[in-house]
Amino acid sequence: AVEQETPDDARVMLGRAVECVPTSVDLWLALARLETYENAKKVLNKARKTIPTEPKIWITAAKLEEANGKTATVDKIIRAATKSMAANDVVVDRETWLSEAESAERAGHPVTCQALVRHTIGLGVESEDRRNTWLNDVANFIARGSIETARATFLHMLSVFPNRVSIWERAAKLEQQHGTSEQLQQLLRRAVQYCPRAESLWLMAARDRWTRGDVAGAQAVLTDAFAANSDSEQIWLAAVAMETENGENERARALLTRARAACGTPHVWMKSAKLERDLGEREAELRLLEEGVAKFPSYAKLWMMLAQHYEDPYLQYRRDLNAALGDPNKPNKPDERKAADEDGDDDKIVARTAKARQVYQRAVRHCPQSAELWLSYAELEALVAHSLSKARSILETARLRVPKNAALWLAAVRVEQRAHNDSVAQQLMAKALQECPKAGVLWAHAIAADARAKRKSRSYDALQRCVDDPAVFLAVAKMFWSNRKIKKTRQWFKRALDAGTDVGDVWAHLYAFERQLGTPDTAAAVAANCAQAAPKYGELWITVAKRLHCGPVPMRTGHVLELASSLVDPDNLFRLYIDPAAAAAATSAAVANQNDG
Repeated sequence: AVEQETPDDARVMLGRAVECVPTSVDLWLALARLETYENAKKVLNKARKTIPTEPKIWITAAKLEEANGKTATVDKIIRAATKSMAANDVVVDRETWLSEAESAERAGHPVTCQALVRHTIGLGVESEDRRNTWLNDVANFIARGSIETARATFLHMLSVFPNRVSIWERAAKLEQQHGTSEQLQQLLRRAVQYCPRAESLWLMAARDRWTRGDVAGAQAVLTDAFAANSDSEQIWLAAVAMETENGENERARALLTRARAACGTPHVWMKSAKLERDLGEREAELRLLEEGVAKFPSYAKLWMMLAQHYEDPYLQYRRDLNAALGDPNKPNKPDERKAADEDGDDDKIVARTAKARQVYQRAVRHCPQSAELWLSYAELEALVAHSLSKARSILETARLRVPKNAALWLAAVRVEQRAHNDSVAQQLMAKALQECPKAGVLWAHAIAADARAKRKSRSYDALQRCVDDPAVFLAVAKMFWSNRKIKKTRQWFKRALDAGTDVGDVWAHLYAFERQLGTPDTAAAVAANCAQAAPKYGELWITVAKRLHCGPVPMRTGHVLELASSLVDPDNLFRLYIDPAAAAAATSAAVANQNDG
């Protein structure tokens, strides 16, 4: 009846109604909605006196104050509401209060939402359970799209645990995904006041400013970070990366010189040598590498860079060319290989190969547990020195030194595939899967190497062993893609990304898939999501990224994605997986074409 009346008549009817039925919450709230601000306050005050045990009346009063700009009063009203409930022995569980907070957020009352969270989220929670309980609350709020409620929960958590870096990081991640840059910076300014030794928080603040083009602001953040963390490797290297990306190579070199004196970690020495390599200063690079391996003989990456120093520039083209032309022991294009050998200085190549080999021999004595070092050593022999037998021997020794390593087994299988020893390769793969039954990269390679008719059964076995491995999911996605089962392909790509958004190979294949069978919009969405995820793992992805980074300024994720996806052949999806060295050669050729263009 009230709904059919004019506002004035409805107001009169509701006024009479609350006199007749003073315990009806809905009538009081309906009357308050029809009144002016001042009159609505009077109505709600009278309602609270009449029904002091109903939280909705208090919450409506708080929303009224917020809607009229009286935000300072909101907290007082919610605090009084919880006290009134307790004084009248009314038990309102925390789930009900938090549900009201989410409702306030959806209604556009963020201040009321925050006050509700602040005064009720701790109800009934034991002291030792607070952190885990509240983190679960945040996850549930985000899942339901209640971002302001999640933000309010984090703010309360940080008032209780101001020195917990992990909570600050989670709160910052929320602002990165759902807030503004100003909200993120405001949060991080508070964070570094409470946790000045937390490198990750300083770096997050600097990175945000840098990505928005605020170079001076990012440098100022790092300057403050240096004051609190003068011995931090990460902060030194972040400052160096910022200078190199900005083209300030001399400043980057000076920072690295200071970093070697201040913290002197092997990673800093490696970055110093890498900068000199990128700048073409090969003598300075060699000096730093020799000093580095003498100072840190157990740091494998310095040894690898020293060996690669002798490979470049004479050997790297040979390594890529051999992979591109096929089997180095049985070349399909002898005329092209002969021309390539004539273009290079064979005497210099042999001499530098010998030096690189000597470095590897010294390196594996100092770092026998580094699988990556053994792999690089074997690759030198297989793809540069044309000696698959030596590569085979090196990998056999490596597997003794580093047992149960999937990468070493996979390299051994690939050596036999290059030598066209298919039966031996199959035997090695069987042994590899016995020793490393949960290695997704091995199962993915086994799927790729199988005949088309056997891939489905092999995929089933792989999924039984590796329940959450992006490499296996990617292999299954490629299998369905090759059969043009678009819906299932997308489902498996999604599973692969759910298992790990930092695997670049998944993004590259998904982008190629959407460009072939999707729409421009779906492809653009993949590129945008990839840029946000900033992947850095995956065999193809790393191969492309390293060859694109041919100078002091690293390429952006979008460039790597474009080139990596262009190397995916929809008509032969498993070729690059079986021999990624071919991808290296194709990448180098693509980079050369880009430079020529």
